[in-house]
Amino acid sequence: MKRVFIAAFILIYTSSSLLAQRKETLRFEEMVFDFGNVQEVAGPVTHNFQFENVSGRPVKILGVKPSCGCTTPDWTKDVVAPGAKGFVAAKFDPKSRPGFFNKTLAVTTDGQAETVVLTIKGNVVLENNYSTFRETKGNWRLVSTGFNMGKVFLKDEYVWKEFEVVNGGDAPITVNGLPIAPKHVKIDLSFTTLKEGEKGTIRVGYNGLQRNAYGFQSDNIEFITNDKELPRKSFSVYATLEEFFPPLTKEELAKSPRLALSESIIDLGRFAAGNTVERKISLINNGRQELKIRYIQSNCQCLTTELEKQTIVPGKAQSLTIRFNGEQRKGTQQKFITIYSNDPINPVQRVSIGAYIEY
Repeated sequence: MKRVFIAAFILIYTSSSLLAQRKETLRFEEMVFDFGNVQEVAGPVTHNFQFENVSGRPVKILGVKPSCGCTTPDWTKDVVAPGAKGFVAAKFDPKSRPGFFNKTLAVTTDGQAETVVLTIKGNVVLENNYSTFRETKGNWRLVSTGFNMGKVFLKDEYVWKEFEVVNGGDAPITVNGLPIAPKHVKIDLSFTTLKEGEKGTIRVGYNGLQRNAYGFQSDNIEFITNDKELPRKSFSVYATLEEFFPPLTKEELAKSPRLALSESIIDLGRFAAGNTVERKISLINNGRQELKIRYIQSNCQCLTTELEKQTIVPGKAQSLTIRFNGEQRKGTQQKFITIYSNDPINPVQRVSIGAYIEY
C-alpha cells in the first residue's frame, strides 16, 4: 500500500512539473498579423508583436528565427520581469517578391520549452506606372507576364483584378475573338485594338469555388492577335486558394478547431546526395471541433508528405511524415510545406525545412 502511495505521488508530481513547463510565460496580443497590400516601391514594412510576461519569474528571449531571409527579426533583448511587457518585431522586405506571402518567426525563451510561432501575411503589389512595363509578349509591354490574383477564397463569386498593357510596337494590335481560358477564369478587355503607344486594361476574374483546389495554383490563358512578332500570346494566372469562413461569433470561435504544429522549423542536418531523409511531426487539434486537413502543399518535388488521416478529433494528434529526397541536389537547401485546414483562426500554416546535402 505504501509503494502504491509513493508511486501515485511521483506520478502527480511529474504531471504537475510537465504542466508547469508547458504553462504560458509570454502572452502575445496577437499571433498572426496581416499587412494587407504592401507596395513594393515603398520598401520594407514592420510590425511589432507586443507581449506580456504572465509568469511569476523573469523571462528572456533567447532567439527569433524567421522562415525566410526576406524577414528580419528584432526583439526585447533585456530580461522581462513578471508583469512587464516587450516586443518581437518582424521586418518584411517586399523587393522582387510580388503576390501573397505567409512568413513565420519562431520565438524561443528560457521560460518554456515550446517554441512560440508568430505569423505575418500580406500581398506585395507592384508599382503601376509606365516605367514599370518592362516585360514583353511580342509588342505588348506589361508589368509582368503572369497575372497574380493573390489570395482567393473558395467562394462562388468572381474576384477581379486589373492588369495594364501597352502597345510598344509601331503598328496597331487587334485581339481576334474571345480569349482562351478555363471556366473558372473570366477575361474582360477594355480594348479590341491598341494603337501604337496606347495603354489598355486586362480584367481577370477568378472563381475559387469553381477551381475547387487549395494552395498555390496556376492556369493558362491565351490571346489571339494580329501582332506580327507574336500573334498567340500565352499568360499564366496564379492564385493561392484558401477556405472561406463566414463571420463567426466569439462563442463559435471558442468551439472551433485549432491546428497546432509540434515543429514549424526543421533542420535535417547534413546528408549525402541521393539519400532520402525522413522526419515526423505532429499535427495537433487544440480546438473543440473536428480539425480537417484540407491540403498539404510542397514548394519542391524533392519534398513529399504522408498523413494517415485527414481528420483529427479534439485533443488528439496525427503524425505527419515528411521526406526529403536529396537526389540531384547539393549544398544548402531551404524548402517548405504549407498546410491548409479548417482552423478559422489560422487556416494556413507553414513548416520550414532546411538541410545541407553533401556532394
